[in-house]
Amino acid sequence: MSTPSLEQEIKALRQQNAQLKQQLHTTARANLNVVENPKYSETDASTEQLESQIAERTQTLQMVIAQLQAEIRDRNEAEIALAASEAKFRSLVEHANGVIFELALDGTFTYLSPHFTDVWGFEISEVMYQSFAHCIYPKDLHACQSFLKKIAITGKKQSGLEFRAQCKNSSTPWMMSNASPMYGSNGQLVGFQGIAFDISEAKRDEVIRKQAEEALRQSEQRFRDVSEAAGEYLWELNAEGVYTFVTEKSKLIKGYHPSQLIGRSPFEFMPTTDSVRMQAILENACTHKKSFTLEHRNITPDGEIVWEKVTGLPLLNEQGEIVGFRGAGQSITEQKVAEEALQRSEQELRQKAQDLEHALKEIQRTQSQLIQSEKMSSLGQLVAGVAHEINNPVNFIFGNLFHANKYAQDLIRLIQVYQQAYPNPVSAVQAEAAAIDLDFVLADLPKLLSSMRIGAERIQKIVSSLRTFSRMDEAEFKAVDIHDGIDSTLMILQNRLKGRKNRPDITVTKHYGHLPLVECYAGQLNQVFMNLLSNAIEAIDEQIESSVPRFVNAALEEAIGLGQKAKDLAQIEPFSSLASCSLPFITIRTEQIGSNRIHICIADNGMGIPESVRKRLFDPFFTTKPVGKGTGMGLSISYQIVTERHHGSLHYNSTPGQGSEFVIEIPVKQ
Repeated sequence: MSTPSLEQEIKALRQQNAQLKQQLHTTARANLNVVENPKYSETDASTEQLESQIAERTQTLQMVIAQLQAEIRDRNEAEIALAASEAKFRSLVEHANGVIFELALDGTFTYLSPHFTDVWGFEISEVMYQSFAHCIYPKDLHACQSFLKKIAITGKKQSGLEFRAQCKNSSTPWMMSNASPMYGSNGQLVGFQGIAFDISEAKRDEVIRKQAEEALRQSEQRFRDVSEAAGEYLWELNAEGVYTFVTEKSKLIKGYHPSQLIGRSPFEFMPTTDSVRMQAILENACTHKKSFTLEHRNITPDGEIVWEKVTGLPLLNEQGEIVGFRGAGQSITEQKVAEEALQRSEQELRQKAQDLEHALKEIQRTQSQLIQSEKMSSLGQLVAGVAHEINNPVNFIFGNLFHANKYAQDLIRLIQVYQQAYPNPVSAVQAEAAAIDLDFVLADLPKLLSSMRIGAERIQKIVSSLRTFSRMDEAEFKAVDIHDGIDSTLMILQNRLKGRKNRPDITVTKHYGHLPLVECYAGQLNQVFMNLLSNAIEAIDEQIESSVPRFVNAALEEAIGLGQKAKDLAQIEPFSSLASCSLPFITIRTEQIGSNRIHICIADNGMGIPESVRKRLFDPFFTTKPVGKGTGMGLSISYQIVTERHHGSLHYNSTPGQGSEFVIEIPVKQ
C-alpha cells in the first residue's frame, strides 16, 4: 500500500475537522435544554471530549500547514534553480559550434539550435516539423537513415556519421554527427537527439593531404628517374654516417658497386683532407638542420682520383632528431679539368679585360666630349635666337628710350605753351599743324613711347629666359620649377616657332599641372627640352614639306610675306589643299603622378617616327638628318640624362604621318 501524499493528509484532516465542528454544533444545541434534561452530566462530559479532540486536531493541522509551507518554499527554490539551469543550458546550446537537433521517430525536426541557420541557410521556421531529408544531400540520405535505424535498434549512442548537407544556397558542406536515442516517461523510444559539426575544412585538408602524399610519392619517383637520367646517384646514410642505400649509378661515378658501399662510410673512399672537410660539413648540417652542398675527391678501386659533387640534407624523425642523411651525387671530373684549363688562360683573359677597360674609359671620355659638343650646339642655337630677337631693340630702345621720352615731354609742354600764348597763330602755322595733324601727334606720341617700353619688357623676358636656360652649365643638383625651364626653352625657340617661307606659325599649347619644385640638374633637363622641342619643330617642317605641293609652298611663302593669317589660308586659292592638313602645333602637358613622380609630355603633329628607325631611336650616332645637320646624339644624350642622371624614364608614342609624343617621367626627390 502506497503512503498518502501531503496533500491527501491535509484533505483528510480538513474533512475530520469539519465533522468535529458539526458534532460540536449538534452538542451545543443539545446543551440548550440542559435545565430540562436530567442527563446533564453526561452531556457535559461529551462536550469536554469533543473540545479535546478539536484542540488535538487543530495542533495537528498547524503542524501540517507548517510542513506544507516548508515544502512550497523548497519547491520555489527548486524552480528558481531549474530556471537558471535552463538558461545556462540554452546559452550553451545557442553558442555551441555544432548544430544541436532533435528528431521525432518519423524524422521530422522538433528542435534546432540557432547555429542551424548559419550552416544550412534556412530559417528554423522553414524546416521545423519538416522531414530532415530535405536538408541532406540526396546521395548521403541512405547513410543518415541507416545511422538513425542503428540507434533505434541498439538503443545506444552512435558517433562519427559523415554526410553532406543540402544548404539553401545549393552548397553541400561536409558534416559529422553524433546522436543518441530519446525516451518518454513510459520508457518508450520517442525520437533522437544529437549534434552535427561542419567538417568541410577538415575534409579539404584530408583531400589536400592525400593529394600531397600522392604528389610526394610521384615526386620521389620522378626525382629518382630524373636523377638517374641526369647521371646522378642517390644515397642515404644512417646517424653513424654509414651507407644504407645507394643506387646503381654509383658504379659509374665512384667506381664501386652499391653492394661494395652499403655498410661502409663514404669517408673511406676519400683522401684524408676531403674526409675531414666533409665530416665538418655534416656536423654543421646536424647543428643547423639544413641542407648542404660540397665538392670532394674520391679514390676509385684503380687508385684514380675523380671529382664528385654531393648535395644532401638531414633526415629527421617525428621528435626532430636527426636519424641520417639523404642526397645525390654526380661526377664533376670533366668540369674540374675544364676549370684547370680555364685557370691557365686566366692571365690572358685578365690582360684582355684590362685592355677592354681602358678602351671603355676612352669611349666614355669620347662620349663626354660628344655630350659637351651637343651642349655647345644647343647653346649656339640659343645665342642665334636671342641675337635675332634682341639686336635691333637693344641698339634703339636702350640707346634712345630715356632721351626720347624726355624730349617728347618737353616738346609737348612747349607746344601747349605756344597754344596758350598764341591761340590764333598765323596762317602758315595753322596750315602746318593741320598738315601734320598736330592733335593726333600729341595723342599718339605717348602711345609710341609706351610701345617702346613694351619692347624693352620683351627684351627683359628674353634675357631672363636666356639666364634660365643657361643653367646647363651648372653642375649643382637642386630643386627648381620645371615650368620655368620649359618656358625659357620656348622663348629661345620663338624664332623657329614663327612662320617661315613655307609654313605658318607653330601653335604651342601648354597644359601645366600643379607641380612641386623638382630636385634635378636643371641645365641638363633644359637640354632635354631643347632637343625634344627642336625635333618636334623639324618633324613639323618635314610634314609641311612632304604634304604641301611645291606650287602651294611658293604661294604660301608670298601670302605669309604679305601678313596673311595662317588660319585663313585654307580658304584662299591656291591653298585649298591645306584644308585637309592640320595647322602645325606642339602640345606640352605636365602633371604629378603619385607623391613622388611627375610626367612631362611633349606632342606634335609632325611626320611621326617610321617603324624602321624606332628600335634605334636612342642609339648613339643614329640620325635620319642629312650629313652636317645632326650628330645623332641628341636623343641618346637626352635618354641618358633622364634615365641615368635623374633615375627616370623617357619613352614615346608615334603614328607615322600624324605625329609623336615623348613622355618624360622623373621623381620629385631623388
